[in-house]
Amino acid sequence: MYKATREFIKARQPHTKLELKVVSVKQLGGGIANNCSDNAIDNAENMDGVRSVTGWLVHPFNPLTNTTEIIQHWWNIDENRNYFDTSPDALGVKCDYVLDFDLYRYAYDNYDDIESIVACSLVLKDGAYTAALADLSNIQNVRYKLINSLDTKTLFTMF
Repeated sequence: MYKATREFIKARQPHTKLELKVVSVKQLGGGIANNCSDNAIDNAENMDGVRSVTGWLVHPFNPLTNTTEIIQHWWNIDENRNYFDTSPDALGVKCDYVLDFDLYRYAYDNYDDIESIVACSLVLKDGAYTAALADLSNIQNVRYKLINSLDTKTLFTMF
């Protein structure tokens, strides 16, 4: 587990009811890039015994920028409690997958009031978090905003 993963869990845990945990996820690919929520939902609808789950992809520390990307992400779990990810975005990248059920609950409870079931992603630099939101029509267009809390509502309403 990355140091940034431990730091992130410590910072986010006070804002969640359920324990955040790192899970082992098999990266399969085959889904549509930058479309993790739809990939996970499609799998849940089309595969017996499969549910969608959500949390975070904590990327390796980047020494060139002194940052760690923490991407809000959706993937799946099967009836045998095996996690798998069909989104190609993380293929080949050794990320820590952090399960965060509070994101799922918030998206479910507030579906009609939020713009997307995907919360903002984060950049960790020098112990501080910046929210990052990509425009999926132009993935290179990312908006950044300093964040003062990792509470779930803030993560969904930063932009």
